[in-house]
Amino acid sequence: MHEDPSILVFGVQLAGLTVGALAALTFFLQRHLSPVYGMSSLMFLAFVVSQLSAVSEMMSPGYGEPWRHFVHAISYASSFFIAPAFLFQVLLLTQPNRSISRGQVMRHLALPLLVLPFVTAFLLAPFEMREIVYAGGDLSDTSVSLFVASLALFLFVPIVHFQWFFYACLVFFIQHRHRARLKKVFASTENYEVFWVAVIAAVLGLFALMSLVSFVLELQGSKDFLPPIISSSLVLLFIVLLTVHGLRQAPGLQAARHEMRVANEECAKYSKSALDQSHAQRIATKLHRVMSEEKVYRDPNLSLSKLAHRIGSSPNYLSQTLNEHMGKSFFDYVNAWRIDEAQEHLTGSRMNILSITYETGFNSRSAFYSAFKKHTGMTPTQFRKQENTDPLDTGTKAIASL
Repeated sequence: MHEDPSILVFGVQLAGLTVGALAALTFFLQRHLSPVYGMSSLMFLAFVVSQLSAVSEMMSPGYGEPWRHFVHAISYASSFFIAPAFLFQVLLLTQPNRSISRGQVMRHLALPLLVLPFVTAFLLAPFEMREIVYAGGDLSDTSVSLFVASLALFLFVPIVHFQWFFYACLVFFIQHRHRARLKKVFASTENYEVFWVAVIAAVLGLFALMSLVSFVLELQGSKDFLPPIISSSLVLLFIVLLTVHGLRQAPGLQAARHEMRVANEECAKYSKSALDQSHAQRIATKLHRVMSEEKVYRDPNLSLSKLAHRIGSSPNYLSQTLNEHMGKSFFDYVNAWRIDEAQEHLTGSRMNILSITYETGFNSRSAFYSAFKKHTGMTPTQFRKQENTDPLDTGTKAIASL
């Protein structure tokens, strides 16, 4: 016995609508904790409204009543606000100043606001004329304003798919830039990264591309390139991922934003001051001392500002010394010291790799493996085997050679 596909699709759509509504309410109630939450609640609200038309169609097929035209129109318009709101959420998560300029808002809301007059013109048309549009009838008998509005709304369908794909790519770029910015300030970035937004953007981008191809094929008479169950499932995945990670990540980035803001302010304060060679050499000497003698790199939360304070310098001078006089970024410099100590443990102790990870200042095994391979060209396990320095292994080989 097979399930009715329409029932399954309706279930997935209803689940997405329910999760979106609960997320919108949850983020709204917590908006005082972070501006990210306030923006997130607006994004989820736009999503919920955009899904009303699909769910109402499943519950009561057809467009025989004026209120259904209204639901369809506002759902259509709200779909243009989802991607900009998602972008604003990501910007608030990653920008040190936790603000969005008026210019950014107007620039990204230009397309959604452009759609509204056409939606309004369509809704103001007589009900009988709107029925002709939904029935696919001859538009020559309709008013000029309805004809123009209907044509514009039809042309906006592929445009919204382009919009989603463009914003997905933009989020990828912002996430990459944010990661690069973190490496200028932190020695361990995994607690402050927002890689999850790239995953969500990938889901949005995939959905946008499939929707666009489906639209083109439907114009040519083909159908079912993007089955409703696939479309609904991608939408549900997008909203669930955004809900879960959004609630978990936003408060955790407060420390990162504060640290980056302090570093930016300090760098701006000293940006016009020249750093001569002798001054840079003194900073490098102090830096080497605190690293080799005090082993400050073992601090998993070591930051540019914290290290600069430790050696009695400014973050800007320290950054200049590392970048211009030593040819290394803060992130790579600190991790090089960590990897050097890790190599000593791997070649001369029985410590397991996880213990070495935390002993040398890394926050996670994956971060340790990534940094170790970058600096040595091999994994810690491969390095230990190549060096043949495991005490137990060495003893076994010594006995075998007798």
